[in-house]
Amino acid sequence: MLRCCYFALLLFVGCPLLFSATFSPDRILSDPPPRRIKIGSKPALPAFADGRLTLEIVVARDAVPVVRFAALELGRYLKRALGIEVPTVSEPDPVLTSLVLGDTAWSSAAGISIEEMPLDGFFIKSYGTSIYLGGIDDPDFDPANSDSDLLYHAHGTVTAVYDFLERFLGVRFYFPGEIGTLVPPLDKLAFPEIDIVDRPDLPRRSFAWSANLQFSPGDLARYQLHLRSSTFPVPDQDGMESLAIAKRWAAKYPDILGADDSGRRQNSSEHQVRPRFCFASEFLCNNLYLDAEAFLTGKAASSRGLDAWNPTAFQPGFFNLSLPANAQNCYCEKCQRFYQNRKESERFWNVIAEIARKLQQNRIPGYLTLCDSGQYSRLPQITLPDNVLVAIPVDNPWLLNSFRPVRLEEQLAFWRKTLKRKPWLSVNISLGMQPSFLPAVMPVAIGNFICRNSPAISGAHFRTQSTLCLNYYIAAKCAWNTSLKAEQLMQEHHQFMFGAAAPAMRKVFDTCEKLCLATLNAENALPPAQKSRENLWSSIYTPAQIEYLKNCFAEAEAATENTPEYRGKVNYFRNALLSPLEAATK
Repeated sequence: MLRCCYFALLLFVGCPLLFSATFSPDRILSDPPPRRIKIGSKPALPAFADGRLTLEIVVARDAVPVVRFAALELGRYLKRALGIEVPTVSEPDPVLTSLVLGDTAWSSAAGISIEEMPLDGFFIKSYGTSIYLGGIDDPDFDPANSDSDLLYHAHGTVTAVYDFLERFLGVRFYFPGEIGTLVPPLDKLAFPEIDIVDRPDLPRRSFAWSANLQFSPGDLARYQLHLRSSTFPVPDQDGMESLAIAKRWAAKYPDILGADDSGRRQNSSEHQVRPRFCFASEFLCNNLYLDAEAFLTGKAASSRGLDAWNPTAFQPGFFNLSLPANAQNCYCEKCQRFYQNRKESERFWNVIAEIARKLQQNRIPGYLTLCDSGQYSRLPQITLPDNVLVAIPVDNPWLLNSFRPVRLEEQLAFWRKTLKRKPWLSVNISLGMQPSFLPAVMPVAIGNFICRNSPAISGAHFRTQSTLCLNYYIAAKCAWNTSLKAEQLMQEHHQFMFGAAAPAMRKVFDTCEKLCLATLNAENALPPAQKSRENLWSSIYTPAQIEYLKNCFAEAEAATENTPEYRGKVNYFRNALLSPLEAATK
């Protein structure tokens, strides 16, 4: 099972908080303003030279826990880079270079405001002898005391600190743990004049881990921060499943459950296995509206006969009405008459449009969200109100073949033209029938896919079986800044990670990605019921290809013979990528 940040959320009971101005739906959904990146060409603020430190970290006495955590992280990596402890103080010293964290009176005096800043944005700005780092921070969230990778709390100052470390100290967070975190040693450090206000190009960015990732919960939680995951979830799944429709109403109103093609209505037990709703039922449609209205206006779940509002499906300002993935059409007499002149999927779209329009007419704030999966992936023939948001589920969308009724490019073009807000993608990086010993290397394909489609989407949720964290890293970087090139990011990774072995390791990663995509393409070309692993060894992972990978690793080992820090990383990837293949061939 995937260790998914959505699936792991605890149900919350009672009344959802009505959204504040900070987390209002329109602010969450708004297009990002231009980023501002101005960095001087000459050192202006000295920090460390000739063993002498002229640097301090400043945390106000009333700082929130997020800011205190950011200070700990900044101090930890500065010490690793400089070999000396950088003091943390409560007020800036004008004779030192001060790294002032958070939204403070000092940053306000320097002309910095977070009032219009996107939720995931941050600032890094030099003024006088200080450099200010901060953003919007949740006053109640404490990353230091949480091993959870559920990071749906504003943490702009932490993001500012990690960007500062990457940009000005050359730190890289490729994957969790020591071996995947690179901190170059520095014998001197000075900073230029800085004026940065940055934010993500794609507001929705989240990652669901493979259950096989061999890292501690704390490391994974910190890695979500490194990847700059979204601070607010817009739900895209589990809506109707979370409403316990059959349990609440089927006994008294059996016509809410659909009929099979013989006209026989489901019973509740059958509905649990293969859900079938009858949208000809006025009772069902009206109560779906009442559920949406109750949640969006801040009423308790108990007011609608529920124990809790499931946060997977419902977040302040956003009410999800996605069908279960295996939902079936109803073939009662009324529905059959509807289908005579319209596509079967239009029955569902009509209900969504009706509920959305009614919310607007009654001036209920917020949005209906849904994932157009299963039979309802056919594009609607009616106009949807502009308080509807759509997520598009896609499996390995960079592959050549797809069994969805409409190609992804056509869907994106349709939704971009039809809806007020861009759709986002619910991406499943599925390894299908691939055995676990095959290296799941797809970072370039994933990164290029994101950048190529970025004009038509507002983000992506990634769910994957892959244990290669570079897939996550490249996806996160390209979703934050869609002008980046995945190939260049990988080239930098190889140089930073492997030193003189970079050319050999580039051949390793290029080959592994080519073979991984070839396997998935071969499998994807077959209908779902005919997946096959035939010819895996004879046509893709041939003896010649495996021998080539062995030679590449031998070349990398020779290049790092006298640099143990790089040799250890080469060995790490040999064990991760090649050793399982070698064992399987035997």
